[in-house]
Amino acid sequence: MEFLKENFTNWSIFEWIPCDKFIGIEKIGKSNIATAIWGEGPLCYYEYEEEWIRSSDIKVMLIYLYDSGDITNEFINKKKEIMEYLKIQIQKIISWFLMKDFLSIFVKNVANNIIINMKIIEHELECESDQMNNWCKSCHINYLKDNFTNWTSGNEMIDNFIQKKQLNLKTSYDLIFEWIPYNELTEIEEIGKGGIGKFHVAIWKEGPLCYDTFEKEWIRPYTEIILKYLSGSENLTDDSLSEIPVSYKSSHGISQNPSTKDYILVVSSKHYRKYCEECNKEYVKLEHDYCESCIIKYLENNFINWTSGNEKIDDFIQKKQLKICIKKSAIFEWIPYDDFIDIKEIGDDCLTNAIWKKGPLYFDVNEMKWMRKSYEKVCLRYLYNLQNVTDEFINKAETLLDYSYYKTYGCYGISQNSDTKNYVLLFNNEYFNEYCEKCGNKYESNIRKWCKSCQINSLKNNFVNWSSGNEKIDDFIQKMQLKIKDVYKYEIFE
Repeated sequence: MEFLKENFTNWSIFEWIPCDKFIGIEKIGKSNIATAIWGEGPLCYYEYEEEWIRSSDIKVMLIYLYDSGDITNEFINKKKEIMEYLKIQIQKIISWFLMKDFLSIFVKNVANNIIINMKIIEHELECESDQMNNWCKSCHINYLKDNFTNWTSGNEMIDNFIQKKQLNLKTSYDLIFEWIPYNELTEIEEIGKGGIGKFHVAIWKEGPLCYDTFEKEWIRPYTEIILKYLSGSENLTDDSLSEIPVSYKSSHGISQNPSTKDYILVVSSKHYRKYCEECNKEYVKLEHDYCESCIIKYLENNFINWTSGNEKIDDFIQKKQLKICIKKSAIFEWIPYDDFIDIKEIGDDCLTNAIWKKGPLYFDVNEMKWMRKSYEKVCLRYLYNLQNVTDEFINKAETLLDYSYYKTYGCYGISQNSDTKNYVLLFNNEYFNEYCEKCGNKYESNIRKWCKSCQINSLKNNFVNWSSGNEKIDDFIQKMQLKIKDVYKYEIFE
């Protein structure tokens, strides 16, 4: 900006301009903005000629400050507000041209950009909106209100529902939710069935109502849509209406089949795959081919079909089930201990191999159904001395499940040894790739399966097998041995 201050040349002067100097005045819409030709043109100082020159016949933007006959503080503040906006726009343009090295055409482009930006605030000045953009929310809401008398579904409750949706528009990208006469739909073809009814593809002849921000006019483009028949909807109530999943990004409106009297939710064809055919709810994650809402509902309905016999354990499992990540893990569940065979103890009894007859429960995204991998080889991790389900138990289980292994591969569930009453966490057999078979601690290096805690215990147990004959020397060597850190680099100090 210092550069610009030192080079205030070829700039126009802010001046008083008699109104009769303007010709070809054309007002824009209902606003207080107009375009005109300034015959005499702005006064500029040209450094090369070293003189003041007026650029004649310049197209300009006029902003009428109504009720400004008496110059008041309010008038001055309004002018300052407009000038502040223009100053910000000019600064942006200056910065851009400085970066682009276009100073030779600077004046012309500043003028053009100011005119463009003044067009952008047309609605802001007209409606006294706080947002300077091409889309005026209040104008659009008023337009839709005025149009309420030009349509009806024939049902007051439906009309009120649609009107409320229209008045809740938030952005220019929101679709306008409408009543759509059935006779405007053509080329109707069934494409599928879901839990709430049939799906059809169709052409909407008149098309959805939308505002063209470039042309500044309401239009209706011919478009393809999806019809979602709402089965048993002949007699809709306020409650059933509130359950209709209306999205301002994908829902065009409601129609009604005159023959069956079924109501129809009309949605954008490009958003068809965003909704589950079973429950009609929007997918949580669009990259999935399954509906997490339906899966969670299945699990919730299944809560009554199993129990661990302990309310806290049941609650712990249920919470884990409702945090599922289908593509990464099986469902966390309660597993009866008698469903394990070929139990083989390993190491210090912390970890055990077994075969799970029933196998883990998965949702197969290819088959789109629940399946089990029977006779799965698994790892059992015993939670010793935690027979009573307390906060200590829950914290221990959460800690074991919070490791990166669980987040990546998942955990099958929890069980309880019917004889010892010890609880057991059940993992995929690949758990042994990350955790020590002897003590159950995480490997420092899972490539070499090197366990630091087991190595230290081995060294401690070996202390009785050697001595330097000097207690202080022995103590020094032992401390050095227990500082072992790295399987690749560390040599045992002896």
